Parts: sequence; C-alpha cells; structure tokens
Amino acid sequence: EEEEEEPEAGGGDSGKIPARALWEQPVRASAVSEDGRTVYLGSRVGSAGDHAVTSWSLCGGAGGSPGGSEGQQPAPTALTVAPGLRFEGHSGNVLCLGVEGVALFSGAYDGSARRWDSASGECLQTYRGHSGGVQALVPCGGRLFTAGSDGTVREWRVDSGVCRRVFTGQHDPFTWPVSMALHQGCGVLATGSRGIHGATNVKFWEVHPDAERPGTCLATVAQLPLKQGGSLGSLCFARDGTTLFSGASDGSVAAWKLGLKEDGGG
Repeated sequence: EEEEEEPEAGGGDSGKIPARALWEQPVRASAVSEDGRTVYLGSRVGSAGDHAVTSWSLCGGAGGSPGGSEGQQPAPTALTVAPGLRFEGHSGNVLCLGVEGVALFSGAYDGSARRWDSASGECLQTYRGHSGGVQALVPCGGRLFTAGSDGTVREWRVDSGVCRRVFTGQHDPFTWPVSMALHQGCGVLATGSRGIHGATNVKFWEVHPDAERPGTCLATVAQLPLKQGGSLGSLCFARDGTTLFSGASDGSVAAWKLGLKEDGGG
C-alpha cells in the first residue's frame, strides 16, 4: 500500500523509469536524502489536487559497470528512478521540503508543516499556526523554522509541535517570505520575500540559542528596486557563514558580506 503506482512512461524492471522523465513536469519543491540515494518531490505545478509528497530511489548514474581497461574510467550508467512512498496528509499543494537525518519535513498551501518518518511514510508531527501557505522551511535539530504567505516567520519545537515564537520585524505589507537559509554555526537565519508591487527584500534574523533577543530582525537589504515587483526566491549561505548569496526573479545573483561577532550571532 506504500508503493507508488507504476508510471506509464519509460518501462524497465520494477517500475524504473529514466530520471529525466521524472522532471519533465515541473514540481513546486524537491529535496534529497542525506545519503543522496532518495529524492523527494512536492506537488506538481498546475495540479490543484496533488497534495502528496512522493519519494523516488535513484539507481545508477555513477561510474557504471567495472571491467574497463586499466587506467580508464568505467563507462557511466544511465540514471533511473524507482517509485517509493507517498506521504499523504496535507490538504493543499506541497510548496517546500526539507530533510534532516531520517526525518522529512514539508510545508503546504493548507498553512501547515509536517514531519514524516522517511522510512515508513508516517506523519510524526503537524505544525499549525500560519494563516497562509508555508512557503519555506528549515529544520535544525530540535527546532523548525517556517515562513508563510501570511507574512510571518516562526520557530517551532520539533517534537511537540509548539510554536516557540513569531519573529519580530516582519516583511513589508503586501510582501511575504518565500525562501529561507540558515547558518547554524553563526546563528543567523535569512528570508527572502516576494511582492507583486515591489518592496521585496532579504531579512537577517537572530536565532542563536544564547541570543538575548532571539527572533529579532538584525538587518534588511534590498536587491530589487523598491517599486519593482518580483521575488527573491533562492538563498544560500557560504560555508563559513560570512556571505549570503541571493537569487532574484530578474535573473540577478547578489552576494552579501556579513559582519558577525566571533562568539556567534549578532
């Protein structure tokens, strides 16, 4: 009962299909397991009734079968995917996914986030509080950070599902956060917003566990002109946490240099 119906496309043994066939239809969210062997997909774009997360096992694609001549790399094998589990429980399109250890996290248009057992597909916890769709999320140990189209950023206790705080210093009116990045070592969370009429920006939040005022906005920066509508839909911290890269809907990528205290946060 946990297996996906065999896809019509592709063929092959055990329901495997070519990997490129899986991504021919756009999806709203994706994530990869920590071992790199499983990919999780959210709802398909244009499918209002698609509320499930699906998992797919990756097969092949690495340095193919042995037996090549000495000193030569083995021929690569074709990457295929095999259907796995369906994670069902959301009542709206799944917009974002995150993985930490064996846990899978999802956020959806129904205003909730969920934590799943990636091995069984069982829903372990539901996080309710947003009055709009959960657009982005980041798990971090015993904490979960979410951003919603209600304009709020929230922190949750992973095990209990209790909302610990709603962050102070929200995005501008008529904009809402749609992307998120966390640098755990520096205790800084970044969110990027979308605005139909402009006023999009990136906000940096204090989330260090020992901070005096966790959930406080530390700084706000703008990549797009104030009156230009658009989105800052992609954020990524450099490994050392001193630079944030942001991608905007006008095709530009910006690098923001951060001045952080050596003891973390701030």
